[in-house]
Amino acid sequence: MSNVAVSVNDVAKRYNKHTVFKNVSFKLKPGETIAIIGYSGCGKTTLLRIIGGFERPSSGNIVIFDKNVEAPSKNAILVSQGQNQLFPWKTALDNVIWALMMATDIKYSDAKDVSRRYLLDLKISESDFDKYPHQLSGGMKQRTTIARALALHPQILLLDEPFASLDELTKQQAQNVVMDACKLHNVTTILVTHDINEAAKMATKILVFCPNGKVELLKNTNNSIEMIRKLLNV
Repeated sequence: MSNVAVSVNDVAKRYNKHTVFKNVSFKLKPGETIAIIGYSGCGKTTLLRIIGGFERPSSGNIVIFDKNVEAPSKNAILVSQGQNQLFPWKTALDNVIWALMMATDIKYSDAKDVSRRYLLDLKISESDFDKYPHQLSGGMKQRTTIARALALHPQILLLDEPFASLDELTKQQAQNVVMDACKLHNVTTILVTHDINEAAKMATKILVFCPNGKVELLKNTNNSIEMIRKLLNV
């Protein structure tokens, strides 16, 4: 396997005559995490969707493990900030089990054990396993969605503000679960966030969409928060 998991090469996105962003380049080794941060509307989610193959760049290209990205892949799982990503006719537990059974040749009993573990890690209690999405709070739906993504052990995890709907304590717990799981399974993670502290906590690299249209790539260091604030003028 390549020692470069994700290579973003001079990517730009334009709609008609409007340039959303340009000249975006970075590389991630397996297991690295990059946080993409900037003001609303700067193109963070668009870049994430391009990396996942859900949109095409106007120029440049994305390479994941030596293969050009031209369409979505089961090896790159996207978790967005929306709360309606679960199948409404399946319970919380069955949502996770079903994904595992469809994506792998795992036995049902093993899939159930794995699913239960990730739900519990994300503070979904056993009494809520048999509830349907409409019976869950927004935060519980989001944590179930994250559990489902982690259970699949993807090579690439694409996170679009996945913790935005969670209270502060639950957010920190969920962040820790994601970080631990990605470290254990060497998952390469791309995180879109508005939270400077979250970026500094979770990422090895930080891509800042600056107000002047430039894009700055930072290595996460002890003064990253200060540097991000300076680049964002906050």
